[in-house]
Amino acid sequence: MAPKLKIAAIQAEPAWNDLEGISLSLSGVSWGRSIWAQSPTDNAAFMDEYLHNSLVKDSDEMRRICAAVKEAGAFVVLGYSERFKSTLYIAQVCYS
Repeated sequence: MAPKLKIAAIQAEPAWNDLEGISLSLSGVSWGRSIWAQSPTDNAAFMDEYLHNSLVKDSDEMRRICAAVKEAGAFVVLGYSERFKSTLYIAQVCYS
């Protein structure tokens, strides 16, 4: 018999632009305001904040995520907005 698998999907209000201040954030990839439906000029004020709160792959924040996954003995697929220099990417990593 195959082992049981529990899967959860969460739809809730995210922690807006607070990379340092949250304990746990669960959401879809780059989940956020529907600003992408607006014009680029309407989004300009938000972009600097979005850039600076996007996760850097080789960062203390990412190391804390990896440590928490290891401590929990979990397998995590993490989708996130990755910042590399001044460019943003939609990224996904798998940790166990």
